[in-house]
Amino acid sequence: MSSCNIDNFNNQFIEIFTKRLKVLRYAHRLSLNNMALLLDFKSSKSVMHLESGKQEPSLETVLRISNLFAVNIDWIFGRSQIIYHEPTVTALEEEFSTIPFIYTLDPLKPILTFLDECPKNYRNIDDRKRYYTIEERANLVFLMQYYLSLTTRNPEVVRNHINQDCSSILKNFKQKLLDTSYTPRYKNPQEEHSYLLKAMGVILLNDLRNQAFNPNPDKRLGIDTKTVFSPIFDIKNTTVE
Repeated sequence: MSSCNIDNFNNQFIEIFTKRLKVLRYAHRLSLNNMALLLDFKSSKSVMHLESGKQEPSLETVLRISNLFAVNIDWIFGRSQIIYHEPTVTALEEEFSTIPFIYTLDPLKPILTFLDECPKNYRNIDDRKRYYTIEERANLVFLMQYYLSLTTRNPEVVRNHINQDCSSILKNFKQKLLDTSYTPRYKNPQEEHSYLLKAMGVILLNDLRNQAFNPNPDKRLGIDTKTVFSPIFDIKNTTVE
């Protein structure tokens, strides 16, 4: 392959990469600054340069992006149309599902992990694959890492949130997230923490889930599973200029 062809080949991959990086950021409702924090960059300029093509990504950067959003590396560069890869999502679930999640008043178990707080149908990997789509599971992997980043930088938000029941505030939150024009804004880390809990709850505490998977067809009437289980961060349907 001539040097000219190699340059064209590389340019094609970089062009796809820049577009898909923007898609990932837009779909997950992240600002440039938040994206930089989650990828452990020094500043938002690093994200800007990657998105504009001014800076080529290193292998380490590509791995960080793949892990943060639980997406297939081949998809990032346009070598595959398969966004999510089951072994990748499963490995990341195992890595991040035991993060410290909520402080309790129980001296015998003062901290609950993310997995401790999940519904039963998420804790077991076989049930998880049955009851949750791979898109939803990848969304949760992203939210776990966001949560870990936020609480590492602001540990007080966990201590200020002791076993609060978030199910009562989820009713209208999913519709807000499904609105592609919605951009979350936070006045402080506590509001950001609340946003993450609600986003997780929208996926994990969906009351229609058991009905939709009920083997009795009569129980499924009137349930639109595409709406019930659509990912809150929808990569497939996100467009960028």
